[in-house]
Amino acid sequence: MHGPIRGPPWSYRHFRPIFESRTTDSEVGVSGGGARPGVGVCSAPGMLKTARVPEKFAALFEQAQQYVTRYFAEQRATPERGTLEICGQRYVLVRAASMSVEFYEMVKSIYGEEEEAVAVAHSLLFDIAHAMGLADARSFAERMNVTDPIARLSAGPLHFAHAGWAFVDISGDSQPSPDQDYYLLYDHPYSFESDSWLNAKKTTHRPVCVMNAGYSSGWCEHSFGLSLLAVEILCRAKGDETCRFIMAPPERIEGRVADYARHHPELAGRIVNTQVPGFFAKRTDQQLLRTNLDLERRDQQRAHELSIINEQLKHDIAERRRAEAALSVSMEFNERLIEALPGGIVHVGKDGSLLRANAEALRILGLSLDQFSQRYVEDYDTETIFEDGTRASVADYPVSKALLTGAPQPATTLGVRKPNGEVAWAVFRAVPIRDATTQEITSAVVTFLDITERKRFEEKVRHTQKLESLGVLAGGIAHDFNNLLVTILGNTSLANSMPDLDPRLSTLLDEIEAGARRAAELTKQMLDYSGQGRFRIEKLDLPGLVREMAKLVKALIPKSVELHYHFQEGIPPLEGDASQIRQVIMNLITNAAESIADKIGRVVISVERRYVTEGELESYTGRAIAPGAFLCLQVEDDGCGMDEDTRTRIFDPFFTTKFQGRGLGMATVLGIVRGHGGGIRIDSRTGAGTRVSVLLPVGAGVAPADATADRGTILVVDDDLGVQTLARRALGKRGFRIVTASDGAEGIRVFEQNRDAVCLILMDMTMPQMSGLEALRHLRASGATVPVLLSSGYNVDPTGSEAREFSGVLEKPYAVQALWDAVEKALRNAGPR
Repeated sequence: MHGPIRGPPWSYRHFRPIFESRTTDSEVGVSGGGARPGVGVCSAPGMLKTARVPEKFAALFEQAQQYVTRYFAEQRATPERGTLEICGQRYVLVRAASMSVEFYEMVKSIYGEEEEAVAVAHSLLFDIAHAMGLADARSFAERMNVTDPIARLSAGPLHFAHAGWAFVDISGDSQPSPDQDYYLLYDHPYSFESDSWLNAKKTTHRPVCVMNAGYSSGWCEHSFGLSLLAVEILCRAKGDETCRFIMAPPERIEGRVADYARHHPELAGRIVNTQVPGFFAKRTDQQLLRTNLDLERRDQQRAHELSIINEQLKHDIAERRRAEAALSVSMEFNERLIEALPGGIVHVGKDGSLLRANAEALRILGLSLDQFSQRYVEDYDTETIFEDGTRASVADYPVSKALLTGAPQPATTLGVRKPNGEVAWAVFRAVPIRDATTQEITSAVVTFLDITERKRFEEKVRHTQKLESLGVLAGGIAHDFNNLLVTILGNTSLANSMPDLDPRLSTLLDEIEAGARRAAELTKQMLDYSGQGRFRIEKLDLPGLVREMAKLVKALIPKSVELHYHFQEGIPPLEGDASQIRQVIMNLITNAAESIADKIGRVVISVERRYVTEGELESYTGRAIAPGAFLCLQVEDDGCGMDEDTRTRIFDPFFTTKFQGRGLGMATVLGIVRGHGGGIRIDSRTGAGTRVSVLLPVGAGVAPADATADRGTILVVDDDLGVQTLARRALGKRGFRIVTASDGAEGIRVFEQNRDAVCLILMDMTMPQMSGLEALRHLRASGATVPVLLSSGYNVDPTGSEAREFSGVLEKPYAVQALWDAVEKALRNAGPR
């Protein structure tokens, strides 16, 4: 026997009451069970003779067999009274052929139309047998005093065999659970209906064991308390090896038959012309009317049959309406579920036509449903692209590959570029759909999830990382360059201070010093960009600074450009570097005016205090990472705007769209904003103007470190030999003895060797092996109280926890006079040791 489709494994919870019950004279039960290895295998071969069942049910069916055998053994026939009694119940013997092949012939002779006759006969026989099964199952359950579904079921196949209907062979792949997953696969090797057709030498192209299906489904329906239908899929009367049946709830029966055919392709060609009774009978109103008119023209001897058929028709209509109502509810649920899904779903026909799409899919793909044509149309021209920006052809789409190859397609990321340049990104997957019978590809389903926001966030992170990397690079270059400039400026100052200096050399030295100072200004811009420049913090009136800079810039911008102001009342002071904030304002106003060029336009400058949420901060570039109160400086113009490429590169050092310029303007603005702990955002589109928003934390800022001073041996710790040499020469002129070290670790050793003599340490911040701050921590941990003057080209926050541990900061590059002043002040403030 061919095995059926594999269903869910047997669930012990369904049969636990059976396994644990006890058997009495009035109750059938079983005390054990096991996995059934195959069809027709019992736990004790030879014990169960009137059916074949899975081994786990064998003991239960053996108990039922004893009861049914005793039941049928009590027979008494009284022909003179025309009665036949079995166990006190009156039975009627009916010749098998009269309820099968001959019945079909009789109905055909009445109706004439073969298909209609078959339909009537099929429905009539099925419903009669179904009702008989229900009644017999109820009677036996009451007599056996059992309530468990499997116990009720057990007597059915045995009664079936003793009554001469058929022998029952239940497959081990069945799943008789009391719910919608109910599934029973069984054979009737000796069906009375098939035998009657074969004995009459009649041929048929459709299954004929209708009463067998109706009776068994009626018995099981009562046993399990749910609606069940049985369908014969193979039949000996049409040339198959056996009569095979599938039983399931009405709404699942067609799916079960299709699944069995799909999993048994060797039998799929034989499973044809199956008839599903009851819930799935298809009759149109015209057919019903014609049938009723035909029935009314029949003679009186068929009145009884007409009544039965009419009642069955009413039942069919009611069942069909219930099925249609259930189907409508199911379709409504599926519709709402598809629309509620967070991703897009599209059903695509084999020819590429769009059969169905949910709202999310329409949004991402730029489609809409034409209400008149009921077709999907493009809202605008779009272009499908890969992640590298290249265009994707229709053949590259996952749905095209699924329809062509018949294989599910893995996740593929594609973008839909709209005319305005915006790109909606999504991850697409596609699976083909096949015809259940022919296995031909009929369509495909595409699912996709919108990842546009994730792509934007990733791009922002990459851009931020790039700016941070450029900042680190700029800061590192500026640090090393400052060391070189210290040597150049310091030695130039020393040379200029020498007596009897040749005037011709003095002129050259002045030019060298001027060039070095211009280089220092460029270095300062690089440090500003990295956010590590030096700031002189004070309380500032931001609206006042805007007005001040606007007056200065007004003379430099075209007269066709008007400046407008919007200042919120009660703006609190800003703690920041006035010159740096002025530079930000000047750059933003100048850029806005230049974008308008010679056209008539306006630049609106506004200042307001507002609370910015964490979500809003995500769109800002800079270090303003915590939500809170900010001062917002906003400069908006109606100029030419920027395309996406320009907007993403606007903060790159040395990137410029001007004919002249070094491309450090906006890079410096970003550095100043970052140095003040703020953020900047640019909104712009080509031809639509630009709005630059700058956030500056209220009450936040960096403060300059003041220095302090006295006199003695000075330890110079710097990894640059030129700086060491300059310090030795310059401080030596002031009478100091100089000892040097090239990194923090060496500085600690040299200090310990000269602990009593050293009155001041000039410490570089950034050095290999050990930085200046790390060396300072070691010194303070050892109890050393010597004043430390830090030297750095980076900004040093004097408000940090270690600010009290050092005496001041000497900003690189510095001139000799600045070095002298800083040392003297540090020693003076330190006081006597």
